[in-house]
Amino acid sequence: MIAAGNKDRPFYIWHYDYYLSGNAPDAFSRWDAETLADEIVSTGVNFVAIFAENQHGYAYFPSKVAPVHPSLGNRDYTGSMIDALHRRGCTVITYVNFMNIERREAHPEWWQRQVDGSQVYNNGWGVPCPNGPIKDYMKALVVEIATRYPTDGFFFDMYAFNHNGCWCDNCRRKWAEKYNLPFPTAPDWGGSVWAKYLEFRAQSTIDTMTEIRDAALKVRPNLIWCTHCGPEQNWMAGTARLQPVVDTMVQSEVGTRGGRGLWAAGQRAKILQPFSRGKANATILADIHLYWDKPKGWFYIPWSPENVQRQVAEIVAHGSWPDIYTEPYPDGRNNPYTTEGVRAGIMLARKFEPYLLGRETVKSVALHYSQLAHDFFGRDDPSAYTYSFQGAYKALMESHIPFDVVLDEQVEDGSINQYDVLVLSNSAVTSEAMNQALRQYVAGGGSLFATYKTSLLDEIGRQRDDFALADLFGASYRREFGSAYMRAEGLLSEGLSASPIIEQRLLAVSAVGEAEQLGSVIGQSPTDLAPFTYVSAPTVETQWPALLRNGQVIYCAGDLGFAHARAGYRDHLRLFGNCVRALLGERARVRIKAPVTLDQALYTQGSRTLLHLVNLTTNQTIDESGSEADAHEVIPLHDIEVSLKGKFGRCFRASDGAELPLKQEEEWATVVLPKLDIYDVVVFE
Repeated sequence: MIAAGNKDRPFYIWHYDYYLSGNAPDAFSRWDAETLADEIVSTGVNFVAIFAENQHGYAYFPSKVAPVHPSLGNRDYTGSMIDALHRRGCTVITYVNFMNIERREAHPEWWQRQVDGSQVYNNGWGVPCPNGPIKDYMKALVVEIATRYPTDGFFFDMYAFNHNGCWCDNCRRKWAEKYNLPFPTAPDWGGSVWAKYLEFRAQSTIDTMTEIRDAALKVRPNLIWCTHCGPEQNWMAGTARLQPVVDTMVQSEVGTRGGRGLWAAGQRAKILQPFSRGKANATILADIHLYWDKPKGWFYIPWSPENVQRQVAEIVAHGSWPDIYTEPYPDGRNNPYTTEGVRAGIMLARKFEPYLLGRETVKSVALHYSQLAHDFFGRDDPSAYTYSFQGAYKALMESHIPFDVVLDEQVEDGSINQYDVLVLSNSAVTSEAMNQALRQYVAGGGSLFATYKTSLLDEIGRQRDDFALADLFGASYRREFGSAYMRAEGLLSEGLSASPIIEQRLLAVSAVGEAEQLGSVIGQSPTDLAPFTYVSAPTVETQWPALLRNGQVIYCAGDLGFAHARAGYRDHLRLFGNCVRALLGERARVRIKAPVTLDQALYTQGSRTLLHLVNLTTNQTIDESGSEADAHEVIPLHDIEVSLKGKFGRCFRASDGAELPLKQEEEWATVVLPKLDIYDVVVFE
């Protein structure tokens, strides 16, 4: 069973996403196991996911548990592919799907239910209840597969509760057995019973998946197990809690639809590192095809090889392994361009493999990802919080400040103590254990950059009278200010334009103790712009602090991360970077002079220091139509100047081993990388 983390073994994964409805008369008609296996291994992959049962509920082998796909005939797709790929040296896991769409009418007792008893189902998307009798069916299916074939593991897809929950009889029965409380029939955010229900829902997914997994493990004790969330879930609310407990390899999908592919792959790879808790992890590019909201047929037209390479580069640079989903034609063939893209991405990763193993991130700056804020502050719309996080992520990346992501539990257990600066971007929901750990972190020499409503809500989303960390921030909550403007002063204003900085979400706070005011709020003009809804002009000077420094802590009353995610103004970026650099001070480890479209990650590897650089400068655009422009051309970056703290004897680029002239000045070593196409690693020794 895979237990080692990503620094121990490389995984180059092709997830062969062979979805077929029952109405697929040409299915398998041009499929040949030996030909397909040759094509797959020619790309350099060493790990393949092959379908055994799809989302419609059809088996791709002669199953005695699940109905066999009508077009399969007497063939055995699953067994033939496992055998052919094993003979070519690949690890092969079998794909099964919890949805069973075309079995919905035959088994209505499986399905999740709304409060009124109606099935949770939307145009082909719906998931059975983890507490329902489908559990025994899926146990029988995975046992059959594990008994019949020498599979190396399972990828269990489309599993989770829908966004709001389930009110089926099975859930009601299990709740009654567990709690002496009324079964909640509507969200009651801030209520203790609803908080129990959220725990119940999360634990139910873990209990059921553990039981299904363990049934397969009794047959094959060394199976790899991966779980993936359902269609009504984002990953954070779906299986993110389950995977570190149940899975042996943690995988998560990049949300690349609607043109949001730029830097999303790297972000998901970086988030996966703390979530996987030392287990192997892979970041899913799903699919490498332009999506189904396009004109019919685009589902089978893949991204360019350059686009695949860029996203694979982001994934491996940030500590994960690539898992490329592709969709073959129903008859079993691939678009040749699909195979070309997979090969380009995998071969790029393989080229840099010596610099992907045995490495550890340099611990300097950490960005907090708050599951509590996602669940409670973002209870109606997760983006209320996730924009705050994503904008902070983007600002740190574009400021060329290498960082890790840390979770609530790493705040509580003191793991944050290894970092110089911790960024809390609207980490609105905090437990008392987290608050205490943050005080200890600052007392031990750590620095905080906190924004907006950080610590204003308790662990089940109830608003406190004041920030729980008001003593650290040097700020006391007064009220919501709404949309307004800020002005930064002193060092925090370096590089900013003369314009006031617009903020969509801003609080009125008062300074506490000896906190130094480094910026103020500017209110809106009283001029009525109706019928337009523009934010009025910044004309009303106020005494409200926008930025406060209290020793090792900087607090910003505006939601800078949210603003940068939604608008991306230069001043949002520069102010964010200024705040973090002011806290880092002499503890900064690296300085990079390059365009904002350079992504970076800093590692040690034995006595070496590795700076991974990814060029995000492509033709890709995002417009109001939600264009998903294919990044088919990468625009090279030139003369990237890198200064690293420390004394080094040599420096070279990993792509070709070329020496980079090293200039040593006191405690800083400086090199210039003449050109960066998609990806490279600068190696200091």
